[in-house]
Amino acid sequence: MRHEGTSRLFEAGFTIEQVALVTGHKDWKMLRRYTHLKPEMLHTLQAARAA
Repeated sequence: MRHEGTSRLFEAGFTIEQVALVTGHKDWKMLRRYTHLKPEMLHTLQAARAA
């Protein structure tokens, strides 16, 4: 669940600092371990922001 939640926060547009506050991670190395972003989702997010 933690991996899924962390990834969804990034997909929702939260910054690294914001996600770290929610998940309780103190450094990017550990936060990155719990983040599993899909490339196609990042393209979708970028397209939505451009519109």
